[in-house]
Amino acid sequence: MQLLIEHAPNLARFDQILFVDTDMPCGEPFEFLAMHAGKNSSYSSHTLTPGALLLIHLQVYQHAAPSAFFTAYRGYHFELGIH
Repeated sequence: MQLLIEHAPNLARFDQILFVDTDMPCGEPFEFLAMHAGKNSSYSSHTLTPGALLLIHLQVYQHAAPSAFFTAYRGYHFELGIH
């Protein structure tokens, strides 16, 4: 998932937000989680976690974004090429 700070203004346009991505360590076949504003633990300033994007929205607009959820689908092979 490549979320950027520029996505923060888009959050207010919706009643609910659903982030979707694949993830190797998540449970099978998927996990569904409620998201909350929180600091980004990434070392990169070029991508944000869903929680970090919600936090930016809160800090900039002084009110929480709409309720948000994250669906992680179990992934298995992320290498390039044919197996």
